[in-house]
Amino acid sequence: KKFFLKKKKKKGGDYLRGFCTSGVFKYSRHLNFFCEQSIWWTIYGFSIIPSLHVSSSSSSEASLLGSLNFLINFAILGPILLSLLFLGSTRMTENLSIKKYPLYSVYQQTTPMLIPSFSPGISLDSPQGQEMIISFIAKENEKLKRQKQM
Repeated sequence: KKFFLKKKKKKGGDYLRGFCTSGVFKYSRHLNFFCEQSIWWTIYGFSIIPSLHVSSSSSSEASLLGSLNFLINFAILGPILLSLLFLGSTRMTENLSIKKYPLYSVYQQTTPMLIPSFSPGISLDSPQGQEMIISFIAKENEKLKRQKQM
């Protein structure tokens, strides 16, 4: 029993915030969404490869225009629709996260939403991240005081 009590006291950082900001989530807030969209766009890329081979066999300007037409085929509907779906669900997820975890807005300022950054964002556990959290809390307290005065 004592072991569990001590373990709870040591938990901090991501556990206390309620959302993960470490590991791969310091590079992108929704890395799983980005990877799934990349897979679908790659599959679409494979669908245009045969048309590139056919158009490269003839060397007229008409075949160049024809190859551009083949670059956009009916298979593009899948990646476009899925990208729109993910964009909408990502925005919805972001709004829900902000309502549930007010500090999520600080995380949004430090980490890209979808496309991963090669340099990790500012860790919320770092001194600079702690300063951002403190200034966020101060701003929220000011808002609450203004609301109480009205």
